[in-house]
Amino acid sequence: MKTPVLLLSLSFVIFDLSSAGKEKKRQTRPLDDVSYETIFSLFEGTFNIPVLARTRTQKSTCIRFWRNKKYFRVRKINGKKVLCFRGKEVLKKSEFDKVIESEFLH
Repeated sequence: MKTPVLLLSLSFVIFDLSSAGKEKKRQTRPLDDVSYETIFSLFEGTFNIPVLARTRTQKSTCIRFWRNKKYFRVRKINGKKVLCFRGKEVLKKSEFDKVIESEFLH
C-alpha cells in the first residue's frame, strides 16, 4: 500500500529535477488595442500621457513594458511597423480573427 505513494512521490521529484534546468521563456498573447498602442509608443518614445491621466490598462501596460523591455522590438514587416516580442509578431485582439481566417483558408 505504501509502494504506490512512494513511486508517485518519486516520479514527482524526478519530474521536478528534470524540468528545473530548462529556461522558461515568456511569451505574449494577443493584446487589446490600447495595450498594443501603449507599448508601441513607449518603445518608439512617443508616449506622453501624464501619470495621473493614464487609465488602469495603460498603467499596467507600462509596468509590463518596463519588466520586459529587452524583449520588445519594433520591426518593419511587409513595409509596416509592427511590435515584436522575442522576435515574433504581437497581434492585436481586433486583428486576431483576420489572422485565424486567413490561416484557415490557407
